[in-house]
Amino acid sequence: MSGYKFGTYDFCYPVIGPAAFELAGAAGYDGVCICDLGGAKRNFPLLQKRIQEMYLEAARQYGVTIQGYQLLQMNHPKQRYEHFSPGSPEGELGRLSVSRAAEICAAMRIPFVKIETTGMFDGDDKRNVLENYKAYARICEEAGVRLLIETDMTLTRLCDFLDSVGHGLRACVDTSDILRYGTGDPARVITSLGRERIGLIQMKDSRMNRYGYITARSDLAAPLGQGDSRLEEAARAVRDIGYDGWIFAKSVVYLDGFAGQDYIALGKSDVAALRRAYLS
Repeated sequence: MSGYKFGTYDFCYPVIGPAAFELAGAAGYDGVCICDLGGAKRNFPLLQKRIQEMYLEAARQYGVTIQGYQLLQMNHPKQRYEHFSPGSPEGELGRLSVSRAAEICAAMRIPFVKIETTGMFDGDDKRNVLENYKAYARICEEAGVRLLIETDMTLTRLCDFLDSVGHGLRACVDTSDILRYGTGDPARVITSLGRERIGLIQMKDSRMNRYGYITARSDLAAPLGQGDSRLEEAARAVRDIGYDGWIFAKSVVYLDGFAGQDYIALGKSDVAALRRAYLS
């Protein structure tokens, strides 16, 4: 029997936390990944026990489980701490952010912490990211939490990076971003990474621009299965490697391509597309 379950991110909605849980539950998702509510810049709000309890109570109420915690703060251009030297103040703040994330996940029984790391342009940058991730992965491993990286690395670099870091680090594979970044074909990347290197499959869809490329244009965002991001081919590759864990949709419902659509109806459409792709 398949173990596939389907989730989404609370920050895909214009409201986060419990309000997003309600929308996700009504759409038929099984789980959610939460964001860090500003993380270090707001002194880690989710360390507050009452906020943790509010989140867990809401998850139970709306029939979803909290599966992940994304350090969304570290997507901000000035807070990409993993790019700084490990001995710098920013490097220390990165380790603190991951340590607090692991502490929150352990307290709330959240299985994974996720960081999105892109744009490594020179040797120093690449070395800093590698050394910082080694520390991050150790912190998470010691807390009993899985660390995931979402990235624009090429397949060869990503395999080498995962193997070099170790300590349970796995890839979050965004099947559409592989096309957007031009790093390969989604099905081939999934097949080459294999089950052991993948910690999460993430799917969104987009229509190609007039030149035939997948881009980040907001107005070209599409419901799953209605764009050009090769969802069915990617899903087939996921099944073929034996991965049967969580699949997350990342349709950011307030993008221009979804203007005027009901958020719950859009979620139901995405869940239906995922069920067709993985369970049919």
